[in-house]
Amino acid sequence: MSDEEDGEESEREYPPDIHGYVQYRLDEEGLDPRKDPMQVSELIEKAASDYIVTTDSEEIEDYEYHYITAVRIATMISAGEEMFHKQADSLLSEFGDAPLDDETVRSVAERSARYVIGNNVTLVYSMAYEFVNDMLERLLPQILSDDVDEGTDDVLLSQIGSYPGRADLLAKAGVIDKETREGIRHIREVRRDLVHDVEERFTLSTLDDLNKIDELPGLLNELYEKMYDQPAYRYIDD
Repeated sequence: MSDEEDGEESEREYPPDIHGYVQYRLDEEGLDPRKDPMQVSELIEKAASDYIVTTDSEEIEDYEYHYITAVRIATMISAGEEMFHKQADSLLSEFGDAPLDDETVRSVAERSARYVIGNNVTLVYSMAYEFVNDMLERLLPQILSDDVDEGTDDVLLSQIGSYPGRADLLAKAGVIDKETREGIRHIREVRRDLVHDVEERFTLSTLDDLNKIDELPGLLNELYEKMYDQPAYRYIDD
């Protein structure tokens, strides 16, 4: 590489934040979220990882960390679904000639698949819980009067210390709706069961309907947008 090319490379300016960087990477690859959703999802995950590695941690803002967390959670959910179906399909094939009724075979296959994704689901719900807890804390000032001085504001926020209490208060004030509040409670309850009961990590019995996991990105996206006035998953939703 020539000195001139070196100079051009060192002087190249990249977008100032994670959202601009992700869009820059998408434009560079010429990917359209509507035509190449899987490739776009993979590139966003890679771009978020590259951004963390190449950017001074002191220069990364909270909204960027929250965005990257939301991306990682969505990626892990997708990976977990792939693991689940792969394990279930594999076991169903093995039982193809077994003298068992279809319901028994499907039940065994699902239990095996739940076992395989237990750690993945535990991490997903733990990360989602921390993400939501941060959002609840940051959204609370929106319901306090502008007349309240900063000291009193801090005292009031510190007294509203519980995760469900914050969600209830935000729902009562109309910042979030009832459905969102129920989703927030769901995350807390499932995370509690998975973290404090080792057996649950293997059976996932706290999740009767595994499809509930697919609802997490929508809830995280809603809270992110309420806090930062832009959706977390806009590159894919567009």
